[in-house]
Amino acid sequence: GFAKMDEGRVDSLQSAIELFQLGKFKEARVQFDTYLNIYPDDAMALFHLGEIEMGDQNYDKAIANYQMVINTVDFELKDYAQLHLGQCLVLFEGKQSKKLAVKYFKMVLDHSDTRLHAIAKAYIAMNQ
Repeated sequence: GFAKMDEGRVDSLQSAIELFQLGKFKEARVQFDTYLNIYPDDAMALFHLGEIEMGDQNYDKAIANYQMVINTVDFELKDYAQLHLGQCLVLFEGKQSKKLAVKYFKMVLDHSDTRLHAIAKAYIAMNQ
């Protein structure tokens, strides 16, 4: 995804991702927020911000971020976003959203990359 981006934009996004990877979530959140003010549709930034929100148990905010990622046409981590969105629905809203969560877990099974299929199947079984 970086190929089509200008250098300043790449540096800004990479800097935020590096902070995220170092576990500096507070600093990363600030950088992702700043970045998303300029590039509001950037799936990679939205995904990582969703990860931070999920880790902070801000499930409603994480859900909103993951939903925006899932609506992105071609994103390499879309299956992770679907899986984590389903997890957030179960954690945030409990029983009422299990059906919706299962819908997202099943979407993971539609991906040709099977890396998350076993996990998705387990979550489907747990939430039927």
